[in-house]
Amino acid sequence: MMKQFALGVLCVLLLQSSAIAADYKAVHARGQQVRVVTTAAKTITVREKYPVQDARVAPDGMTAAWLLVDITMEELQGDTGSSTLVVYSKGKRRTLYCGQRIREYWFPAHGQQLAFDCGGKHFAGNEVLFDLHTS
Repeated sequence: MMKQFALGVLCVLLLQSSAIAADYKAVHARGQQVRVVTTAAKTITVREKYPVQDARVAPDGMTAAWLLVDITMEELQGDTGSSTLVVYSKGKRRTLYCGQRIREYWFPAHGQQLAFDCGGKHFAGNEVLFDLHTS
């Protein structure tokens, strides 16, 4: 009886751990496409309208994100920038838009959240925080 109970508890723990396992292990950006590599060694290709840069996987492996190079302004003196951050999670692509330039983004709380710094090329801006697993 005790062995059956222990086996049942072990099965429940194993099922729970596989349910919270990482989905993605790598992301590669080149030109206008992103390749997201899953933990099962499957490659998912996502094509974008604009060139892609700065692709990253969250520390928990549940989310991938990248910036779209969608800004070319005279005030940037020929420089390019990104006003759109793409978030890829659970097979779905979502976008976060900043009215200006996204200067940096990062994954706080071990990848449970996504934050980005939005503003002009220099000086003041806003830092925006999103909870990834409830939105």
